[in-house]
Amino acid sequence: MLHLLNVCCSVIFYLPPRRELNICLYNHTLNAMDNMLQIMLDSHPSHPISSVNNWLQSILELLLSFTFSGARIVRERAMKQVWKLCGFMASTFRQQLLRRFLRTPQITGIVLITLDKTIADCSSEDKEYARIILDMVLKDPGTWLTEVPEILGYLCRKLKSSSTSVQAILPSLLDVLACQFPRDVLTSVLTHLPHSDRYQP
Repeated sequence: MLHLLNVCCSVIFYLPPRRELNICLYNHTLNAMDNMLQIMLDSHPSHPISSVNNWLQSILELLLSFTFSGARIVRERAMKQVWKLCGFMASTFRQQLLRRFLRTPQITGIVLITLDKTIADCSSEDKEYARIILDMVLKDPGTWLTEVPEILGYLCRKLKSSSTSVQAILPSLLDVLACQFPRDVLTSVLTHLPHSDRYQP
């Protein structure tokens, strides 16, 4: 099964950019991969918890291997699949596996994808995963929000939007970030953020 997943990832992640593809066929292919991954995740319901966790760990490690690719598009596609797996793992109370195997850049990537999914139109499954992951992030900001300049820059850019969802969600995350890392936030505002990106409440 892992060999099959590796082959599928190698084929799909290395496809040309979306603009060069038949979008309907591309989306159908991604959906098929999502379905296959979901089947793999649900294929051991009667096994001991340790066996299921090892299985999830193996899938996560395989997907993470693609996030080190030299091709940006491969890294982005792999991170989207890692994000979905994180949503599943968080929804089944397996967050400890995420902390063990995700590195800081990948953790920040998960946070940014979650915020994008939270404020954008997407599937109901993605919305639910985003809600679960965001709740996990807010409960443990010391693990998930460590790359302050990048996260703060994202928040400040998005807060310029007049979107109701943006204005309702992101300020609370900004408060958590400032409380958890006050020195880093101040340093980022003064030295890393362009003046035009600084949020004016």
